[in-house]
Amino acid sequence: MEEADFLVKRQRTDFKDLYFSFCGHSKTFPSLSFGPAIRDIFLIHIILEGSGYYSIKKTKYNLGKGQGFVIYPGESTFYQASEQHPWEYVWLAIGGDLVENYLANLGISSSRLSFEVTNLNDFKALVLQCLAYEQDTALNELILQKNTYLFLELLSKSLTSNIKDSETTKMNSYVLTTLEIIGEHFWRNITVKEIASILKIESCYLLIYRTLKSKSLTFCSKIVEGKV
Repeated sequence: MEEADFLVKRQRTDFKDLYFSFCGHSKTFPSLSFGPAIRDIFLIHIILEGSGYYSIKKTKYNLGKGQGFVIYPGESTFYQASEQHPWEYVWLAIGGDLVENYLANLGISSSRLSFEVTNLNDFKALVLQCLAYEQDTALNELILQKNTYLFLELLSKSLTSNIKDSETTKMNSYVLTTLEIIGEHFWRNITVKEIASILKIESCYLLIYRTLKSKSLTFCSKIVEGKV
């Protein structure tokens, strides 16, 4: 048994790339299990509390709070909450031709089915919000589509591997912003001083241009060569 709220929508025929299928929030009872079962859609779980395990292809994943797992279509899976500290989790099922590509871009694949995330309350809030759009109206369908993309966006921002990368490369945000500025002003010789002013940092910090030059960003070569 479990305490669960969920929303299931009909199979979409008009959304090919990605579409919402069903979602829910559950507080499982001790040792509650599901499966073995095979699904025809991608099913993503985010664990909010508790612990348990997920089994697929003779591999067992012991998972707890702050972790998640994906069930791929056509794969026989089994998962069970622990007896002492059963799971509380939210889930979202997604269909479409591009779902596998979206997940792969996040580093999730059939060889990496579990992951760690932050912002657990954001996942819970988004799924609970979806439950309010039960009626089959055109507006509700669009909102559920939007929330499906927001879920993937949140997953992308919350994966702890992404956070670790940003911590070890503190200049990443400046690199990206600088490239955007240069791209917007490619038609003129924007100066280092101008870019530093936009970024609100001192010009001396823009030694980054040496790196940009080594990456063959030819459109900023005039800046690197001292035409400032």
